[in-house]
Amino acid sequence: MDQRSDETRIIGDLLRRYGDGEQAAFDELCRRIYPQLKLMARARRPRAASPDALGATTIVHEAFLKLAGGQAGWKDKQHFLAVAATAMRQVILDHLRSLATHKRQRQRSDDTLSAFVDGESWTVEMLAALEQGLLALAESSADSLRVFECKYFAGYSTTETAEALGMSGRTVERLWTQSRAFLQDYVAPSSSG
Repeated sequence: MDQRSDETRIIGDLLRRYGDGEQAAFDELCRRIYPQLKLMARARRPRAASPDALGATTIVHEAFLKLAGGQAGWKDKQHFLAVAATAMRQVILDHLRSLATHKRQRQRSDDTLSAFVDGESWTVEMLAALEQGLLALAESSADSLRVFECKYFAGYSTTETAEALGMSGRTVERLWTQSRAFLQDYVAPSSSG
């Protein structure tokens, strides 16, 4: 057995034990999976982080708090990582929402927020539109939302996303293209400018 499948087996066992109520298993799971989650979070940070940006460590810690507070029905490592991608998305959007609220209290809404993604600047309106788009995408296609979360918020490759969600690579690529097109309709500026 190779080291990767050994680690996958160990993590699967830890997930089962945690599901059975063993808190020490979650602690060990966190220790083992932390480096991978930190890499995922780091991939979502902008090229030149602003002072308002969450650090990768904070994103992972907040995601762990969400995971620990939720139900522990994870099937395997891939399922856990997919749920972790969702938790990181929630942490990032919650933080951006908080920044938007604070900035609106100090300045007009035409000020921009420092984005966590692709080094772009996001206006308060764009952030709200993204959140609306994600909610609509969830209603339209839960699979597309899960693919988007894994690839965009967790920084997974197509192969990693396919493994995490139990899909083929071609299906992931198709859903990735569809989800981006779907969300583009929400976040694209309504006027040229």
